[in-house]
Amino acid sequence: MRPFSEPELQRATDVIEKQRMKDFNYNLSKQRITVEHAFGALKGRFRALRHLGAHRDEQDNWQVIEALLILHNMCLFYSDHPETFAQLPKFHESPSSLAAMAEVDLTEEILNNPPVSMVDGPTNLPQYETDTWLKEQGQVVRRRLLDELFPVEDYMYI
Repeated sequence: MRPFSEPELQRATDVIEKQRMKDFNYNLSKQRITVEHAFGALKGRFRALRHLGAHRDEQDNWQVIEALLILHNMCLFYSDHPETFAQLPKFHESPSSLAAMAEVDLTEEILNNPPVSMVDGPTNLPQYETDTWLKEQGQVVRRRLLDELFPVEDYMYI
């Protein structure tokens, strides 16, 4: 979800509409910060996410992330916080040390030249999901949220 851009704000001639858009942008920014903090906490708990890498099937990445989200929520539910553990041995976070810990045989070639993308076969995206279509749909959703969260009636006395 994108905030309303400066040109969009300037095109809004109605003072009430412009204020609604600014309020929407402010609240969207607050929510984005919350989401970024949540991802930071997830990456802090599961450092392997920093080195997830490319898989032959992108669905593998999504399944790993989904599983880690479930584990993270379970840890939060049971008040399991890593900083309360006794001193754990520190590992270097290089890909080679992670491979050694996981007992995975990574060749020198892969370590020195990681593949940009190893996706084989078609993706699961519908044909109509072009960049233009996604942008248009995002604008429709953003407008609907603006009207639901910041109704014009609430701004009538500005």
